[in-house]
Amino acid sequence: MAILLINADIIMFKTKSLNTLKGNQKVVTVIKASDDAFVKEFSMVYEQEIIPLAKEKAKDDASSNQPTKETESYLHSNFLTTRFNRAVIDYKSSSQNSQQQFHMNEEVGTFKRHRRRLKDKLQKAVNDWRIKERAVMNLKPHRESVMIYKRLFPGIIGLCGAEGLFSATSLQLIMPNMALALAVGVFFSIALYFSAHIGCKLLRKTNTRMQFIGMLTLILIVIGSVFSILGHFRIEYLKQMGTATNGYQLSAFEFMGIQLFFYCVALFLKVNYLPSKAILEKYQLWKNANKDVSRLAKVKASLDDSLENLEKQLSTNLITRRTLLTSSKDVELKLVAMYNDAFQHYAKTNLHYRSDGVIPKCFQHADKLPELTLYYQDDQLLNYNNAGLHDEN
Repeated sequence: MAILLINADIIMFKTKSLNTLKGNQKVVTVIKASDDAFVKEFSMVYEQEIIPLAKEKAKDDASSNQPTKETESYLHSNFLTTRFNRAVIDYKSSSQNSQQQFHMNEEVGTFKRHRRRLKDKLQKAVNDWRIKERAVMNLKPHRESVMIYKRLFPGIIGLCGAEGLFSATSLQLIMPNMALALAVGVFFSIALYFSAHIGCKLLRKTNTRMQFIGMLTLILIVIGSVFSILGHFRIEYLKQMGTATNGYQLSAFEFMGIQLFFYCVALFLKVNYLPSKAILEKYQLWKNANKDVSRLAKVKASLDDSLENLEKQLSTNLITRRTLLTSSKDVELKLVAMYNDAFQHYAKTNLHYRSDGVIPKCFQHADKLPELTLYYQDDQLLNYNNAGLHDEN
């Protein structure tokens, strides 16, 4: 039951991972489309409103030769700084990326919890696997005992069955046809096997050597009597089938001795190699433990895959969120580029319409233009709480 629950969790986790991956791809597509739409819309505002406004303001300032030659401040172009700062704020307000760092920390925390849970399950599976593996090794001798008997079993069947089938021909003396004689021979073979099995049980129940010898003697007398009758039938059958005496010198007693020898071999194998009930129970435990080892090995492999997928999922999620932050960073850089370009339009227009022909110091140091208040240029936004993220335990 525990294994089934673990497998169900693994399947659920893999399904969730796949859905998360698809969701991330969709989020990236949607947010990037939103960023592109913002840039496109603001570019139209830039071309249709901001540039004309900058040129008009530049002409007005130029009519009074402002800014003066010694002016180093950018007071006259502050309207551009204000306008683009407002655009930055508008983008941050409409953007869905302002909470990406928070989501990264949340996902790292979720990753740690899931990893801990999966590692606990993996540790349990490993411990169970080791226990079952140890049980398999401890029970292996009992399995070997059963396997030895299974290898000897065909020989025991052959020893008990062959004599019964060979006796079928001589049984024709008292049977009306060969088919019935064969049927009786098969029945006799089965009876011989079970007699050996029962004899084995009786011999194993003896406690002393004398009891063993006495029980063995009793078994051989009973079986020997049967073989003696069959030996008599065989002699009679051979006499009826033969026309000479050559080859028919064996007596019924000698036939009985040959049959009894093979029976004793079968009985010996039964007594020495037939697994006891306790061994068979241990063998069944070995089979169960061996199956559990195979199942737990698969569970271990699945949990390892789940841990690997979990790490890949976190990596994918973090890359996704960093990609979105980078996209927002690019949007801000595009706004900065338009801001600088707007200032250049202002400066060129102002210089063109000035009557004094001077170049104000503030135009000579465009690199000192007041910076916009940007949000996504902070590299700290790409950082997240990675404490314990790479711990192996």
